[in-house]
Amino acid sequence: MAAVLRGEYNALELTQAELVKRTGMSLATVQRLLKGEQKFNLDQIEAFAEALDTDIYYLSRRALEWRERRMSEAAPENVAKLTPRRVEDMTLEELDREEFAANRDKEAQTDEQFD
Repeated sequence: MAAVLRGEYNALELTQAELVKRTGMSLATVQRLLKGEQKFNLDQIEAFAEALDTDIYYLSRRALEWRERRMSEAAPENVAKLTPRRVEDMTLEELDREEFAANRDKEAQTDEQFD
């Protein structure tokens, strides 16, 4: 939300002092919120929406879009590449190295016996 609000008030070429007047919040509170040092409550988001001549739904939608964009940009770095392998294509040695929940006891490292 902080990034969206920074973008919105910069686009309107408002100063933080003008934002303080429009929101009715203290300068310290506005600065903490815009830096992301403090979480927003609903009343604060509404005050920013009014100060920026928009509504809370628009700001919320923009914040969600921003978050999705950031998550998708980071995803390639945070996701391990998986190469699906069919059991039918594996050699016996490869199968022996694999640990399957159905046939291995991780604590004992021995095959479990099923009746």
